[in-house]
Formats: sequence, C-alpha cells, structure tokens
Amino acid sequence: ERAAAINELLQTVPDESPLVWVDTYFRDRPDATTDINNTIRDRVGQRGNSVIASWSSVADEDGNLRDDGVHPREQGSIVFANVVGNTIIEFLQLA
Repeated sequence: ERAAAINELLQTVPDESPLVWVDTYFRDRPDATTDINNTIRDRVGQRGNSVIASWSSVADEDGNLRDDGVHPREQGSIVFANVVGNTIIEFLQLA
C-alpha cells in the first residue's frame, strides 16, 4: 500500500525532472519509520535522477522536534532546511 502511494506520487513527476525526496521520522514509531523510509529508498532508488534527503538521520538530535516527536521546532526547521539544501548541493555536484 505504501509503495503504491509512493509510486502514484512519483508518476506525477516527469522522468527527466530531478527529484529530491525527504524521508520521514516518527519518534514514537521507530518500526514504522524504518518501514516507510525503506519503501521510499526502494521506490525512489528505482526512479533514477533522484536523491533522498535523510531527515531521519538528524531529526531527533538536540531538541529538533516538538514534543509530538514528529514536527520540527524552530531550530529543527533550520536543520531540516540544511539537510535538504546540502542534499541538493551534493546531488547537483554529482550531476
């Protein structure tokens, strides 16, 4: 079901368009986080001309998240933007 939803979204992006997909993080659902991020990596990895920004690798560091364990605090929003920006820079340098 998750893979089908991701495939449906990917079909809306032209093949020739580069894609940056940000993975996800749920503090209270580590197994679900791993499952969805593995599905994202699998589906996006098959697309080509794509990269995944790993928010999940830093989301729960040093107070980045609100108490709900999902949404970023102000500081976390800056970290999120840096993850995305750095991923884009690396992606463009490889292109």
